[in-house]
Amino acid sequence: MPNKLRSRVFKRDVHEQVFLSSINDGVLVKEEQQTFCAVVPLNQQYALVAASCFETKSNKANDNVDYRIYLSGNGNETPTLMDVTSIQTHPKYNESSFANNLAIIQISNSASAPFTNYIGALPSEWATLTYVQHSLTEDMKSWNAPVSKPGEAGGSSSCEKASSLYKANKDAFVCSTAYRTSFENQNCKTPLKFAVGSSGGMNAIVALYSHSAISGTPGDGFCNSDNVILNYYTNLYNYIPWIQSETGLSISVRHASPADYSKPNKDFVMKNPSTSAKNDGSFIYSLFERDVAKLGSDTGAPVASDKTSTAKDSSGQNESCKYDSTLTITVTHTPDSCKCGE
Repeated sequence: MPNKLRSRVFKRDVHEQVFLSSINDGVLVKEEQQTFCAVVPLNQQYALVAASCFETKSNKANDNVDYRIYLSGNGNETPTLMDVTSIQTHPKYNESSFANNLAIIQISNSASAPFTNYIGALPSEWATLTYVQHSLTEDMKSWNAPVSKPGEAGGSSSCEKASSLYKANKDAFVCSTAYRTSFENQNCKTPLKFAVGSSGGMNAIVALYSHSAISGTPGDGFCNSDNVILNYYTNLYNYIPWIQSETGLSISVRHASPADYSKPNKDFVMKNPSTSAKNDGSFIYSLFERDVAKLGSDTGAPVASDKTSTAKDSSGQNESCKYDSTLTITVTHTPDSCKCGE
């Protein structure tokens, strides 16, 4: 069914147009509904998406769900719709902690001319990081103007306290406080979709949104100005050996400092946090599916992985919309009557 969001007219910023013209990106569509999930294409046949974007069981994606993607096509204003023909989640993806939150999708290439997309090396190599939000219009026939924010890094100590997974894997994530204000609710501060490294005129996607840690009032989630929100992005460079082994591709990598870099570990997986590690009172969320009236035009309902909170409907009454640690993150759905995150 068509997307129910209100249409908006955006003026595309010249800087952002040039910025995105040098990279390919896309958006995941589930059952004909645009999702929050960004797509990082490798070429016209394979792409990367956060594993939490898919309904999974025992690390296997549900084959009965209709997934498609729209690609930007090197800054092309007309989105290109492509079918998803297979989904391979990382074998060590953890649905509760969001460790190794990455999946490879194979896509139909009949509607796309050949291209190669670059993956950026580790964030430390780049002069600047920019966080980007790119979404489709209501009818999914054109792109909204991208939203970009400078690399506002979360303090290392704060990022570690809020996420035990980050503390155990600081080189595997970028932690940022950068956010976009929701179109629908100006009180909501939602994460952006991916991080782009820039240096010497080069741009490349470096990291993909994975999850957020929110300290404060859990029922308000992203929509309480007093809440402290830290967003975590998975560094893609670490996973190049796995991607190459699954696809047979020779991945194109951009290094900002080609004379001073290390190759990714072919056996890389994230370390599990210590069993005694705590998330310091933070609720862990992941935005994975568009939540039409709740948070904005390209956001989703928050899902907490380690605590329980209650949402309210438009009348302010509690609804059966709870986040429970026993639930598999990607199969949790929000009843239409719930105002999750508001």
